[in-house]
Amino acid sequence: KAILWDLVQNRYRDESNELSHFVQRQLCQAIDVEDRGVKSAGFYVLRGAAMPAILVEIGFISNPWEEQKLRKG
Repeated sequence: KAILWDLVQNRYRDESNELSHFVQRQLCQAIDVEDRGVKSAGFYVLRGAAMPAILVEIGFISNPWEEQKLRKG
């Protein structure tokens, strides 16, 4: 069962990677954020997605400058 699930997850890996790079480029062009690049890992919140999936983190609330930007929208 685990092997079959790995095959499902791997099926969307390339599409997820392409989507993540597209979203990263668009966000960096649209808003003033530091380009921290695209990271890849087995994030729990993305497990089980039977489609391309990405996790977007815009900033860190622990960073005072980024917190202000997040609060202002």
